[in-house]
Amino acid sequence: MQTGGVGGMSGCEFGIYQDACGKCGGDGKSCMGCDGVPFSGTVKDQCGLCDGDGTSCRGCDGIVNSGKVLDLCGECDGGNAKRDICGVCVFPPEQPGLSCSGCDNGSGAKAHSGKAVDACGVCGGSNLCKWRDGDPPVESKGSTDAVVMDVPIASEN
Repeated sequence: MQTGGVGGMSGCEFGIYQDACGKCGGDGKSCMGCDGVPFSGTVKDQCGLCDGDGTSCRGCDGIVNSGKVLDLCGECDGGNAKRDICGVCVFPPEQPGLSCSGCDNGSGAKAHSGKAVDACGVCGGSNLCKWRDGDPPVESKGSTDAVVMDVPIASEN
């Protein structure tokens, strides 16, 4: 029997050569790891990830491919049921909407009212106490931001 391969010592029939795995006439895939390296021993995990540990596709319940995820309150598959109307994780909400109500949160608390205590301590105020004369310039339209004003300077004669 004649042998093929390098120096005729491959153990394969004439004209047939060993692949990277040492198999006569093989395609080199029988010993290939999922990483493309022969004899690496790497395999795909349950999630189809090469050399993975099977956790990349597990749901928060620990089951592979369950699709369950943690909600915004950290509950597995909770559906954000513990969030109040303001988006705060509270359960059970003692006063729904209190977490996002403005300073007008007395007995008629309004979620998302947007009212805040101004620098003068007034709920929903516009910082009027910050102006020397009590009234902001008309150009400010009630804002406390800097206002560009043209002030004539008296010339020296």
